[in-house]
Amino acid sequence: MKHKVSEEESERWKVGNEDEKGFWLGLTEEDLLAHERGHRALAKQIDLGIQIRGLRDDFRGLQIGCAVEDTIFFVEGGSLYAVDPLAEFYKQHFERARNPRVDYREGVGEVVPHEDDFFDLVICQNLLDHVANYDVVLDEVKRVLRKPNLLYFGTDVYTSESAEVRWKRQESGEIFDIQHPHTFTVETLETVITGHGFEIVERLPTQPSGKGDDSTRHCFFAIYP
Repeated sequence: MKHKVSEEESERWKVGNEDEKGFWLGLTEEDLLAHERGHRALAKQIDLGIQIRGLRDDFRGLQIGCAVEDTIFFVEGGSLYAVDPLAEFYKQHFERARNPRVDYREGVGEVVPHEDDFFDLVICQNLLDHVANYDVVLDEVKRVLRKPNLLYFGTDVYTSESAEVRWKRQESGEIFDIQHPHTFTVETLETVITGHGFEIVERLPTQPSGKGDDSTRHCFFAIYP
């Protein structure tokens, strides 16, 4: 089934996307350095996953939703790519977003600006709860992957009790948690991922979400067989 972004989803996403600008402009250099330390630590995990999966030395890696900078900026080797709807804004305002190793383009996960079967590695870190339609994004991930491949997902999740509260508010049409239009539990997230044909091959230690609520970040490697 071909998924599509609805007009309602698109409008909701635009509001949150504009709010992202203020969030990043409000961070201090100390905040950005703390983010960098986290990106570097995750890049080491990705590097190990690349070795275990046996990806070719000239692998192509993509991160969708890179923001100012993210994990892909610190992955070793390969040809590195990133897309974000605010890429040009970030490059204008932040020197650290202008990394010569990374082909960093403006684009959305629902329409990845690259050809079919182009990437060996795709990183979706802190992404799926931000996008307009995660089903469309996952369709695009499958489109751009070639074999062998490796995917990394790190997504904020809630307990079933907290998620129920959020789902009811979302169903009522209330706009809250402006940058995160989607709510997942571990179970619903993994159901979405496996429902798209991905195979989870390694679950990684849970990480803090950094959102200041009771969410945590569920992290795992997957492949598209």
